[in-house]
Amino acid sequence: MATNISEWYRKIGIADVPYPVMKEALIETLRDFCRETGLWTVAITAISLVDGTSEYALTATQGDIAGVDHVELNNNPLDPTSVEYLNENRYGWRGEGESEPTHYYVDSSRNLNTYPTPAADDASALAVWPVIMPTESATTVEDFLWDDHWQVITWGAREKLYDIPSAPWFDPNLSEHYREKYEDGRDKAATIKETDYSVMQSSFLLRPR
Repeated sequence: MATNISEWYRKIGIADVPYPVMKEALIETLRDFCRETGLWTVAITAISLVDGTSEYALTATQGDIAGVDHVELNNNPLDPTSVEYLNENRYGWRGEGESEPTHYYVDSSRNLNTYPTPAADDASALAVWPVIMPTESATTVEDFLWDDHWQVITWGAREKLYDIPSAPWFDPNLSEHYREKYEDGRDKAATIKETDYSVMQSSFLLRPR
């Protein structure tokens, strides 16, 4: 199911804001929220490894790809890395021989790169879970963004709207007020990623049956 972003309009509560301006602030906030929290992830169609090819394009129909949450090769997780780390710690890594990938990184074009380069074809071996954010033209979003996070996203939109100097509702003090509330709420929402909405009690122990 999906929620229309117009649901937020009545929550924002700033007089005389045109709907197109309100929508732009909401989309910008929603994209930031999804990108920074990583809460919206999907499993995309498995990718086939190609001998000698390390770069693979990622596509998702649900929205824009903000990053990658995790990757598995034949059900075994690959470790994330980066070009910077490889340059500093694996001198000449680009010229290394081919073998089974153990790591991955995502470049600025949102392509997935494996390291090392695969040494053999492997059909549908690579499972990828990208982090999704709404497109700039989105009209709906996943229900959980409204059901669980409407208040935080409302604060983010207010911050952006109050920060438009040419607008009659411009108020830098309120913008700063809502920026602090939004960033605090966004950071707390990001911790959900660690528990997947589970409530963990410190006294809870998993015992064998």
